[in-house]
Amino acid sequence: MSSVPDNVYSLIGGFRGSLVNFHAKDGSGYKYLCELVVQLNNINPQVASTMILSFSRWKRYDEIRQNLAMAQLEMILAANGLPKNVFEIASKSLAA
Repeated sequence: MSSVPDNVYSLIGGFRGSLVNFHAKDGSGYKYLCELVVQLNNINPQVASTMILSFSRWKRYDEIRQNLAMAQLEMILAANGLPKNVFEIASKSLAA
């Protein structure tokens, strides 16, 4: 994974905007982003916290996707050594 924020924003930003891939009915897109966020926590917490914002609108999704997105937010919150800003955005997104 690149440690250059602009590269991450460019690559993952395009993925997050994809209705087909990010919002896949099986939750694979949410899981993928969750795994990236957990990895980014150690590299660049600011970029990780920005990536979590994709989950902030989970209540607008259908019920299946709501449950899948919530599960991934809970996984992020359960990660060890979570930076303060990542924790704050993930917890606010989950509570929204």
